[in-house]
Amino acid sequence: FDREARSAGVLACHAAAFDCVPAELGAALAERELLKNNTSCAGVEVIHTMQNVSCANATTWHAAVDGFHAAASGELAKSRQKVKENYPEFKETMPPSRPAEWAKAPVAPGLLPGYNEELELRTMKFVGADSSAIRSSWRYLRSRKPDHPRKGTSIPEPKLSVLIGMDSKDSMSALKVMGFGATFSFLARYKWGCDMLHANPEGFSGGVFKTEGPTQEELEKGRFTTYVTAFGPNNNDRRARVKVSGPEPGYVATPILIVSLALTILDAGKADYGNDLSFDAGVTLPGALFGDSEKVYEHMRNEGVNFDVVDEFDDSQSPV
Repeated sequence: FDREARSAGVLACHAAAFDCVPAELGAALAERELLKNNTSCAGVEVIHTMQNVSCANATTWHAAVDGFHAAASGELAKSRQKVKENYPEFKETMPPSRPAEWAKAPVAPGLLPGYNEELELRTMKFVGADSSAIRSSWRYLRSRKPDHPRKGTSIPEPKLSVLIGMDSKDSMSALKVMGFGATFSFLARYKWGCDMLHANPEGFSGGVFKTEGPTQEELEKGRFTTYVTAFGPNNNDRRARVKVSGPEPGYVATPILIVSLALTILDAGKADYGNDLSFDAGVTLPGALFGDSEKVYEHMRNEGVNFDVVDEFDDSQSPV
């Protein structure tokens, strides 16, 4: 409904929760830092870590089951094909190929966990929507602003890796994640498997997803830290680092993120406030709409979700 929204002067932004906002806006901020030094962005790595987050509500589990089944059954592919057919400008504004001489960073782990030396974390591919949302934002920004300094049609798309980070000394947790993940991905491919997963979220998640959700005490203790690194084309190029941190991600940080984005849109409509959003109408995502905004970061910092540009990452928020 993007064309209809633009014609009517309506602005809609989806994926405005923890699933995407820290990754999308962290990536945009890191890329902007590289550009300040006239360095192209050849790669982006996002690593999510959680502290004192032991469980989540089963509603999230049910959504994940249905989403994975849609992808495995081809339903998602059909939906994406329909978007491509309805919006040929996405294909017309495809970026050039990534130069072969660019550094291969970031190096994403395969089936087995990887290891991040700087953070001393064991890493695994993050199966959330973040990666798709970031790429969708890049595509949308190119189609609306072909001359954009970060995402114009003449700029190659960076290599992208979105990961979950775990304590490098806790091998058992990594093995559990692999085991439960393999079971989930197999069962979610089939309707009968989805029925099993929906019927027993706690059993199939090792107690992580519960019908009653986390307690108030667990919500108060929970934290998240997301580490975003933007890499230059050469291995010896400067890296830009952004550390995103905040309270419990699912039920405390998420409403903060949604409200902060909404306040930024409302403020953009005030004549005396100034508008630094990328668009004033359309159906878009956080990275495309807010990636060049300063005010959105101010709103989130004021509410306790911090986006900090740092020279080096520290281990003060290592996963527990």
